[in-house]
Amino acid sequence: MKLLLITFSIYFLSITASAQTWFEVGLKGGPATTFLMNKNFLNDTQFNPKLTPTYFYGAKIGINFGEQNGIAIHAGGTKVQQKFINEYPNAPFDERKFASNLVEIGVLYHRTSNSGYFEVGPRISLVQSGELIDDGGARQDISDELIGTYYGMDLGFGSYVIGGDHLSLMMGLRFSYGITPIDLDERPIAPIQAQYGDSRSVNVFSAMLCIELNYSLGYLVRSTCGRRTSWISF
Repeated sequence: MKLLLITFSIYFLSITASAQTWFEVGLKGGPATTFLMNKNFLNDTQFNPKLTPTYFYGAKIGINFGEQNGIAIHAGGTKVQQKFINEYPNAPFDERKFASNLVEIGVLYHRTSNSGYFEVGPRISLVQSGELIDDGGARQDISDELIGTYYGMDLGFGSYVIGGDHLSLMMGLRFSYGITPIDLDERPIAPIQAQYGDSRSVNVFSAMLCIELNYSLGYLVRSTCGRRTSWISF
């Protein structure tokens, strides 16, 4: 792993050393779906996860080196939602929904071409709230049962829809996986009828349709003597 990081650092420095530096800002958002990844949930035939639509939104500040490589800081919010169908006998509810609000910050490397882009990088998720919503009862606040901060990785790809020198609209897919869990075990989420041998951690996986509008601010130009740097707006 250390060798991989060193190799990537050398590669990135080599491609940015002589490249022109320019900056952009952007807004993004779109529909998504999230899944609570837990081995006991996957093996349980009576407490079944259901595809649950949700959403995300955010903004970014990007630093680009030449036309193809760059790094961007992304920040925004994600609504994690997961519905379950409860088929345990004598249960007080037939459907349960887990919901949590996140504030997320990521640093992504992106590589672009004339037709599209690819991006990858780490992310930190700050859990703002957590609750269970049953079809036959009141909301249950389980914020104290969740881990306040967890870490993940983002991977995305897509293409340019339309754009010019200043504005560009992009659309693509982004996948996020929480490497560390949002909860150390599933008991706060599972029905009391579920009896699992060993508790397992709960990790969040997200799949998003990302719609992103970017605006190019300008670029830095260094004089031939290398002593002065000027800012030029697009």
